[in-house]
Amino acid sequence: MADIISLAEFAHDAALPLVTRGIGTYSQKLKIFGNSLLSTVFVKSMSPGSSLQVNYWDSGVAPQEGERFDLNAHTLIAAGDEPISNRIIVTRFHDKPVVEAIVSGGSVEFGVFISVVADFPVEGSVLDGQTANLGADKGSPVALYDPSDGKFYLWRSSEGVAQVEVLGTVTTTPDVVSSAVNTSVSLTNAFQEYSYALPVGTKQVSLKVRGPVKADIRLGWSVGSTAANWYTIPIGAEYNKENLDKDAAITVYLASETAGVIVEIESWS
Repeated sequence: MADIISLAEFAHDAALPLVTRGIGTYSQKLKIFGNSLLSTVFVKSMSPGSSLQVNYWDSGVAPQEGERFDLNAHTLIAAGDEPISNRIIVTRFHDKPVVEAIVSGGSVEFGVFISVVADFPVEGSVLDGQTANLGADKGSPVALYDPSDGKFYLWRSSEGVAQVEVLGTVTTTPDVVSSAVNTSVSLTNAFQEYSYALPVGTKQVSLKVRGPVKADIRLGWSVGSTAANWYTIPIGAEYNKENLDKDAAITVYLASETAGVIVEIESWS
C-alpha cells in the first residue's frame, strides 16, 4: 500500500484493494486535488458474525497529537448483507483525508474505491444526508474487477450480482499526478518581485508561507503583476492551482509588503 494516494479531479483509484482482511483497522492516507470524493465500498463475502465500518476523517494542525475530526462514514455492513455495494459523497475535507476500514467479528472480502468529483452544493440537494445504495432499484450499475479470479462483477439493481467474463485487455489512463518537486523562494526585500519557473510538466501547484516571518503574499502570472494586478494569499492560507497546461512554460511571480518572507512551492506532475 502506498504511503499516500494522490488524485486529481475526476481521477479514480482503489484506496483499499479488493482482498480478504481479518479483524483489525486498515487505513490509507489520501492527497486530493478537488472538493469532493465519491466513495464506493464493495463487499464480496463475509464470515459469519463479521461486520465492516468504513470512515473518512482528517486532522487540521496537530495530527501528531492525535487530532481528528470525522468527515463522513458508510453505513455499517454486517454478515448476511453481502454481496453489497454502498456509495457516499465526502465533502469539505481539509488537506489529506484518511479512509479507515474497521473489520470486526471475523474476516471480510472487500474493497474501497474512490473518485474525485467536482464541487457542488450538497445542502438542499438530493444528496443532502443521503447514502446511495447501488443495490437499490434506482442505483447505477457498477463494474468492479476482482484480480483473484480475473472477472468483473456487475452490480445490477436489487436482483443481485451478475458475473461476466472479460476477454481482452481493459486499460484506464487517468491523467493523475504522480510526483512532486518542493522548493522555496525567499522574498528578501519588501515590494520586490521574485519569480520561479515551474518544472516542465507541472499540472498542479501549491504555495504557502514558511515561518518564522508571516505575511500576505502577492501572486502574479506575468512580469510586473505583483505591483499592479496581483492575487493575495492571506497569512496562514495555502493556494492551490489545478489543471495547468503541462506542456506550457509557466512562471509564478511573488512579492510581499514584508521583507524576509519565505514561500514554499510544491509542483505536481
